Amino acid sequence: MNGELIEQSPKSHKERQVPIVQAFLPHVREAMKNKEPDDLLFAGPNGGRLVAANFRRAVDWTMIRTAVKRPDLRVHDLRHTFATILFDAGASAPDVQAVLGHSSLQVTERYSRAREGVARRAAAVFDSLTASAGYGTNMAQHRDVPHL
Repeated sequence: MNGELIEQSPKSHKERQVPIVQAFLPHVREAMKNKEPDDLLFAGPNGGRLVAANFRRAVDWTMIRTAVKRPDLRVHDLRHTFATILFDAGASAPDVQAVLGHSSLQVTERYSRAREGVARRAAAVFDSLTASAGYGTNMAQHRDVPHL
């Protein structure tokens, strides 16, 4: 086990390792009970792969959409949210690419676009670097940027 799941990707059919977050380990251990080494950890109703339709039925997707007031929410949106959280927490694009199993960095970078506050955070980093050198630009505080 060692905190990693090895699974065949339905798209690439390549083996990859996916980290298992510590908070999920009790659930993973429970799901492993009475399983053979080659059994799927989380399987569909007939023992096959768990697909989006089975997942939506199992968790009452309609109720979830209603609860979060997003009637348009798709299961794939959870993947996008996870990628965005990783980027916002400081994960590098190659690391997010590896976790999501993307074959190209361009696909992964679609998840990183248009994140609110990115420019302001980048300016704050620059400000901290320049302030220590005595420049003190305070770019992150300026809302009105002159147009050139």
